[in-house]
Amino acid sequence: TKAKRLLDKALYLSNGFEDDYVKSDIYFSLGKFYIKSKTPDKAIDYIHRSLNIVEDSTQKYELYKMLGEAYWDINQSDSATLYLNKSLKNPDLFVRIESYRLLKQIAISNKELSESYLINERIIACNDSLQAYNHSNKII
Repeated sequence: TKAKRLLDKALYLSNGFEDDYVKSDIYFSLGKFYIKSKTPDKAIDYIHRSLNIVEDSTQKYELYKMLGEAYWDINQSDSATLYLNKSLKNPDLFVRIESYRLLKQIAISNKELSESYLINERIIACNDSLQAYNHSNKII
């Protein structure tokens, strides 16, 4: 696809940069692209490359969520759970909700119904926090 060609070209051009953060962003984008393309093995490779460079903790949490999703896609639920749990430190409630939803799917697939119930309670709590935040920021 055109997006993939542009990302590959950007990665090639980034080899001339001393700033690894540009490369990290490209790896991040390639990881996201491969998750959306249902190619989790390639996604995992690029996400790990980005994790080796990035220092921003918020971006690391997003990368952990992406890794959890990619590992879940290849039926490695232990690795998926490990990375999804790491992503829960993200202050971004949307990322946390997505991580909890994946953790809930894993719990259900492992027939851990009490765990899935507890995770669902956390999803509800995050949604309530989002609603409260959105309500407090409405212009009256």
